[in-house]
Amino acid sequence: AMSPSLRSPSQAGSSDSGSCGSRESRSPSRYKELQCLKNISMIVDADVENDFMIRQLTFNFPSCRSCSHDVLPNLLEWLKPHYRQRVSDIIEQKVLATHEELQREEVFEVKTLSPFPGCSILFAKETKLKPLEKNSPFDRENADDVLFEVQLTRLHAR
Repeated sequence: AMSPSLRSPSQAGSSDSGSCGSRESRSPSRYKELQCLKNISMIVDADVENDFMIRQLTFNFPSCRSCSHDVLPNLLEWLKPHYRQRVSDIIEQKVLATHEELQREEVFEVKTLSPFPGCSILFAKETKLKPLEKNSPFDRENADDVLFEVQLTRLHAR
């Protein structure tokens, strides 16, 4: 069963009813509308024998203007503590870089908390950090915001 909470695993134990930017539904149910999640898109394999395996899963969140920052997931919370400062430093250096340096893709290793049952850590032998173009379809607080695509590849689990 899917939890109504969209917080990182480190926050999963939170029982705050206001977490997730939710509000009570008008229907007499126990569920609350999640206001800080636009939608979830999935590409699934139509193979019935494999229970319609998910091939791609995307969570789309509204712009930061729409939600409190404390209810949206953030990258550093999903990283193992040892990797947080390094990733933060790499992103900060990119933001301060020249245009040419900013466009250069960074590749490094990280370990993250795992979303899969049966394993607690994902090890990405390649983590690619690439800035999104200014004309990308993502909401920005202002025109000067710098957004990055983070892609984890060559994955191993423990």
